[in-house]
Amino acid sequence: MLMAWLSYYGRLFGFPNLTVFDNGSRDPLTLHLLAHARRCGATVRYDRNDPGDFHAKGLHFAEQIRAWDKDGDYDFALPVDCDEFLVVVDDEGLSTHRARIMQEFAAHRDEKRALRIGVSLFNMPSRPGWFAVDPEFVKGCLPANSVAVIDNGQHNPCSRLAPGHALTRFAYLHWHNHDFTEMRERARRKLDNSLLDPTDRAALLRYASIPNLPGRHLVDLLLEDEAHYLSRYDALLRLHVPWAATPSALPGDVEHGKVLLQDHRGMRDWSARSYEAAHHDVKNWPPGPLMHYLLHGWSEGRVF
Repeated sequence: MLMAWLSYYGRLFGFPNLTVFDNGSRDPLTLHLLAHARRCGATVRYDRNDPGDFHAKGLHFAEQIRAWDKDGDYDFALPVDCDEFLVVVDDEGLSTHRARIMQEFAAHRDEKRALRIGVSLFNMPSRPGWFAVDPEFVKGCLPANSVAVIDNGQHNPCSRLAPGHALTRFAYLHWHNHDFTEMRERARRKLDNSLLDPTDRAALLRYASIPNLPGRHLVDLLLEDEAHYLSRYDALLRLHVPWAATPSALPGDVEHGKVLLQDHRGMRDWSARSYEAAHHDVKNWPPGPLMHYLLHGWSEGRVF
């Protein structure tokens, strides 16, 4: 996904505003793409190349941000993985448009708290363009000059300027899922080393019981079979985003892109007007009606 990631974020923020941490890559194509990104102005750091550095990446990210605090002129620090693509949840749909994303950042320019990425949308195995809503999987970013702590999963970065977090309209299209065999092998590699023994089922079960531990979302892959893997999102709310079938095909000019919702009641088009008309307490909620439905409304059984 590196080519799509570099293209997407280079367009959004400009390559000189990207810093990429490479964790000991040896693949020729990966190294070629990173070299090209450097020629385009990105900073690529090769000095954190030990597997232990991957499991301490929050410390490395915080150290980099503190260096920006001393020498740079920036507004926000966004720690983001290579399978996460930032979008905005508007009232009627999702937006990849640069102006809309910058508008959302600008709305939080005076914020002292950490910023919460509103929701992560996980791609569904074998269903291109479909994403599952996991409201318990949280991510965050930070205003300039505020970094206190960044956890290894960037789930709950902390600001030294103010406690808590500010909810935003941002979301990640998170292309986390691949072929089942490949996913299991990736999970073993990531969980091995300093986290836990990926062959110890009892240890995996203990690890899976604690929310937001680094790599916790990988544990189920080693505890389930392929049928469970393919059906893992069936009980959740799902979104169809037809223009987001793959990261490489993700357009950068979508404004208010319509989404189709699916759950145990079937499929239906989203309508912000109908949702607000049915639930007056949602009207004027700052993150908007669609974000409210994704985070709260669906689990509360609200209809539109």
